[in-house]
Order: sequence, then structure tokens, then C-alpha cells
Amino acid sequence: MSKNITLWVPRRTTSADETILKYSFPHPYVPGPYERSDTHDGPLSYVPSLQSMCIHRLLEFPDQVHGLGPTRILYEPPATAEGYDILKELIPTSSREFEGDNNYLLDVVDPRLWAVLVQIFTQLPESFRTYVIPLSDIHIPLLQEIPSTPYFALITVLKLSGCEELNDETIVQLRYLHGLGALDLSMTTVSSWGIKILAKTLSKNPDLDRLDGPWKLRILSLRNCMNVKDSAVGSLVNFPLLSVVGQFARNAVHTVVPHA
Repeated sequence: MSKNITLWVPRRTTSADETILKYSFPHPYVPGPYERSDTHDGPLSYVPSLQSMCIHRLLEFPDQVHGLGPTRILYEPPATAEGYDILKELIPTSSREFEGDNNYLLDVVDPRLWAVLVQIFTQLPESFRTYVIPLSDIHIPLLQEIPSTPYFALITVLKLSGCEELNDETIVQLRYLHGLGALDLSMTTVSSWGIKILAKTLSKNPDLDRLDGPWKLRILSLRNCMNVKDSAVGSLVNFPLLSVVGQFARNAVHTVVPHA
């Protein structure tokens, strides 16, 4: 998939004399903070290291980094403030303005770069364990192509509580979230039929030798989903790993979480 995931319910309006019928279109794509030119440091005043150049070459292919095998690089912070730090070379200075040298504001870090770093390095700063990203981000489909391995996995947590754009028609867009582990649908108009549609997105892709759809779903919140009836149970059993159908933790957020 090359385009971003968009949840959108067309809204119909009529002219004052009721002779013209109009439908609204989705809002234009809003680039993430990492795409703004002011988050970059400008021309380099030094020769980039071979390590950083290799990582930049991998930027377009975070879904293929697993092909390098289980060997990973131990990240070692510099002993002094003047010491060389691969993270400081790769990540915009603006990401450290408020968090300090040991943590980073990852919203100004390209998600593809983050995905490459967490697959290559171990012992990264704690802030790298979670990356918060909008569902509509253009790189979400690519991140979802990153396969799980015995030594690495991405877990996607998606919070859509109260989302007005989510219904029985738009829920099918979640079929692209192959790494979806937890999903919050609370206080939406999704019905038992919508749950059935989501379950039908589970499929086997023999060409790529993989499972497509949210097969990894383990936690599902349907709190205050008034249109979901007992009949939805017949659809929920299709999710082989689903273990919890209940209320999300209060601080649940839409994140992509790496586990070494």
C-alpha cells in the first residue's frame, strides 16, 4: 500500500434552495513535524561517519532490516559531552531542546529512521521504546510491513475512542495494521456488523507468505459501543490471539512499541 490510512465519513450538504447537493472530501494530508524543514540542522560542519551514512541508506527500507539477521549493535552513550554519539549525528538537535541529551522528542524524528534504529541497536535511551504517530501518517503502512522475529517485534496500539470518522464502513481501513496488538473502539458508532467486517479482513497472503490484517490483536476495548451486541462474539473468535475485551488503561495512546 502506497497511500496513507484515512478514516473519513463523507458529509452531505445542500444549497440554501436545496437544488445543489454537495459532498465533503477528506482533509488534505498534514505532514508530520519531522517533515518540516525547521527541524533539521542545515548543512553539516563535519564529515558524516560511515555508520550514519549506512543507516541513512536504510531509511527507505525499514521493513527489510530484519534481513540483516539477529546481530545487533550495542548503543554506548559518549563518556563526555564532547564525545561522539551516533544518535546526535542522526537526530535533529531540536529533538533534544526540552528532553535533555539522554531523551529525545521523537515527534521530530522520521518514523522510518526510528524504526531502523530500534531494529539495529540495543540499549537505546528509554524514550525510544515508544513512538507516537497519527494513524494517517504516510509511513504507517510501511511500518506495518516490518515482520516480527525471535529477537524483535513492533506492537501497534491504536486509540480511536470517540472517533466520529470510525464506523462500520471505515473500519475496514484497519486491515492494513498487520501489527495491531491493542485497539480502542470505545464510544464509537461501530456495531456488531463492523466487528464482523474487521474480522473478515483477516486473510492469508500466499504470494508474500504472510498473514494480512490484524491477526495479532490481543486487546479490544468496546466500552460504550452501544451498537455492539452479543452477536459480535461470533466474529471475535476469529482473532486467534484476542485475550482481553474490556476497558483500556486511562493513559493508553496510539503508539508503536519496540521490544528487544
